[in-house]
Amino acid sequence: MRGLLLIRHPETLANQQRRYLGHSDSPCDPKALVAFMRVAERVAKLPLARVLSSDLGRAFAAAAQIGELVHLPVEQDGRLREMNFGVFEGMTYEEVMSFDRSSAVKWYENAMDRCPPRGETGRQVASRVRAVLCELRENAARTDRLFAVVSHGGPLRLYLAERLYGNCEKHSDVELLHGHMFYDSLDAKPIRFKGDE
Repeated sequence: MRGLLLIRHPETLANQQRRYLGHSDSPCDPKALVAFMRVAERVAKLPLARVLSSDLGRAFAAAAQIGELVHLPVEQDGRLREMNFGVFEGMTYEEVMSFDRSSAVKWYENAMDRCPPRGETGRQVASRVRAVLCELRENAARTDRLFAVVSHGGPLRLYLAERLYGNCEKHSDVELLHGHMFYDSLDAKPIRFKGDE
């Protein structure tokens, strides 16, 4: 088995409050982190050669569970971070609309090409995550190895939409819940993966 296991981190406290959580961090919900151990145990049965994660704590905490089970260090890469929501970081939708409705509306109309003030566009996120995941794909293909990558909903959906549909703008068509994963075999389109197939 070779390729990439693309895993979304467990739900955080801020996620439960439906807050924009990009480059800021929030701890994983303790129950969600405990539940994620079942995912880690399934993944640990696979022949992993590397475990990677975003450099944000919520992704690293999940990757560390996997790394501990397979006795591999977790390699952190900032390019795997969630979108930078700029001045909207930590706010709910309602708070964003109250804070700066004009900027929010422009961003919501075209998040691929517009960004929150001092934030990132969807295209910028897609570009940086594509760069790191393409490097990892090439490495996995060259070495015939399997890597686990723990990241965030936004970056992973953008990458998966490009791999599945040839267009990262279809990211909203990709369902990737917290603690769920896709397997990118490198030779075919990525598939949902439960780890017990």
